[in-house]
Amino acid sequence: MLQGFIGGVLAGFGARLAMGCNLGSFFSAVPQFSLHGWIFMLGMFPGTYLGTKIALHPLVMGKRKSRSRARNRSNKGQIPTRVQTVLGVIVGTAIVLATVYYFSVGQSKLAFALLFGAAFGVCIQRGRICFTSAFRELWITKQGALGRALALGMVVSTIGFAILMSLGVEARAEAASIGVFLGAIIFGIGIVLAGGCETGWMYRSMEGYVQLWFAGIGTVVGATFLAWSWEGLGLYQFLVKPFPAINLVNSWGWTGAIFGTVGLLLAWYLLITWWESRDSLKKLTK
Repeated sequence: MLQGFIGGVLAGFGARLAMGCNLGSFFSAVPQFSLHGWIFMLGMFPGTYLGTKIALHPLVMGKRKSRSRARNRSNKGQIPTRVQTVLGVIVGTAIVLATVYYFSVGQSKLAFALLFGAAFGVCIQRGRICFTSAFRELWITKQGALGRALALGMVVSTIGFAILMSLGVEARAEAASIGVFLGAIIFGIGIVLAGGCETGWMYRSMEGYVQLWFAGIGTVVGATFLAWSWEGLGLYQFLVKPFPAINLVNSWGWTGAIFGTVGLLLAWYLLITWWESRDSLKKLTK
């Protein structure tokens, strides 16, 4: 729980310094052609690597628990399936009633936000979407399935955002600053220690993962401290303000931005594939 809280503090602080977490400064930033998304991605590699080394250190991991003890504790405190079903029906009914209420009082934006949030929660929980695992497993198990899935998802998003931007929707671009890079490193360390990023801890905490309850609290603490640090410690003036926001469409044109972004994402896909299989290739060459 302490590790989860500390990881959450680092993740919250780093995400705010980087002008967003995995979603805001990476998964949606790169397809919107914002250069700060690529800087965030570059910072995530050393961040998650350092986080993995810290999390796997014997001083942090402690003594290894026997499998029999872990197996005996695995079902303790588990809510029966019937009770889970009843709770699910109650929550679903509450969402429907709240949506109807918001529409009835003319708050259609809140109604759509509620429906989108509920659908998003179902998708990330059922799909087991976890940005932390996509980077962390590259260093631990060298499995790149989630990383490749993110790359392909961002290729699709790039085309979608290009269409929206051509229709007049304004793209989001943040400062391509040293703060983004440093924030991504801190964020990467934090999410590995916490056991999940903002996306992961939201649904996994609802599954009863107690460590991520404390990671969520730590995230709020870390983001709040950074909010004070903008002016209190002058971080914004030093790490963010001097740097411009750069959109690749303005720098490379539509053709260069689309093909450049898609090409770099596919290169990342191939790099992950090579990284995942390089041990097998070494054995074959021997």
